[in-house]
Amino acid sequence: MKLSFNALLVTLLLSVPSVSPSVSPSASPSESPSGKPSASPSDRLVEEEDCSDIKARKECKSPTNKKVCEWKEENPEGERCIPKCKKIKNKNKCDETVGCKYNKKNGKCKNVKGVQPENTYEFNQLITRVEVAKLDIPNPNKAYGDKEYNKVASMKASKCLDLRQLTPDYSKLPSNYTCLPAYCEAITTATKCQEAFYEGCSYCSGKCVAAAGMQEAVIKCVRKAYKHAKPNMVNGKLPGGEVSESKEKIIFNSMAGLADAKSVTGGDYAVMSFGIFQDTRLPGYRVPIHVHPLGGYTCVNKGKMEMWIEGFPNVKAPVGTCFNMQAFTKMTQDFDYADEGYTVTDYFHQNSCLPTWVVVEEKGYFVQDSEFGVSSTIKCK
Repeated sequence: MKLSFNALLVTLLLSVPSVSPSVSPSASPSESPSGKPSASPSDRLVEEEDCSDIKARKECKSPTNKKVCEWKEENPEGERCIPKCKKIKNKNKCDETVGCKYNKKNGKCKNVKGVQPENTYEFNQLITRVEVAKLDIPNPNKAYGDKEYNKVASMKASKCLDLRQLTPDYSKLPSNYTCLPAYCEAITTATKCQEAFYEGCSYCSGKCVAAAGMQEAVIKCVRKAYKHAKPNMVNGKLPGGEVSESKEKIIFNSMAGLADAKSVTGGDYAVMSFGIFQDTRLPGYRVPIHVHPLGGYTCVNKGKMEMWIEGFPNVKAPVGTCFNMQAFTKMTQDFDYADEGYTVTDYFHQNSCLPTWVVVEEKGYFVQDSEFGVSSTIKCK
């Protein structure tokens, strides 16, 4: 298994796990189990929704929502609904609540500021508008329409970049790396953890962990976000060809400094790296549908292929064509046009706490760990 290292995003999120009233199967739609009238839809925090998803002052201050949310003016974000972090007394609960952070010095839970998920989505739409204008092709939103399920999935996936809500997942760690989590977690300072970058360690959410574990947690979180956003299609269509691994050549992948943009919560002390990867696929085969948490760009070096990007008209790409790959946008290539196979070169600025890409097409999961990464120098006995 290759331990993938990723790229930096434009988003920091404020959200809080929601509370959904439990209702027994026997309760009527208008009554709670106690017999009292249940809350109306506008007076309820839906499961997996959070305070940052509430846009109206009245809804934020509803009887149910005001228990965990409050309406507040915060510069530069303006008025918005935020979690009541100060009311959380338990340290673990505080750290698990998106938008809150436990202060070790005074033992209190406090709110943290940051860009909201919808800001990231709108920025990605801006990138698309600029790119299609540069290429002088039809605006994708006019061609396909701005589908709501894509916006919802993109915003949910953006919340996966708040690493404080995630726990490293080592369930897929191969046997020759089983000692890596203990090796990394024994490192107690950010500096020493950064020095162990090539060993496969990364300083994520306040501690040194095996980067592969944190990346796997992000991968599962992003896939969950796209579960109901047609993960096996692009622009409502299923591309032809067989999904396959590529023949990959790592042209360059080296440390490039520390994370300096406030875009990934809990990734401030992660190592940034710059990677150039060349991938070749044979005729009849294609890359699985995927998204890039931090974006990047790709250029066709050999052969030809048709680029499929959600919300973007399909474009036949001969040698020399380059495409922007904005964050959290589904994409693949169609094999019909690539009758001779093709080679592309991908360019990524990566954050070691994040995967460079996330395969969302279900039958393509097996390709996830075969591209965009370096192996740890640690070999377990």
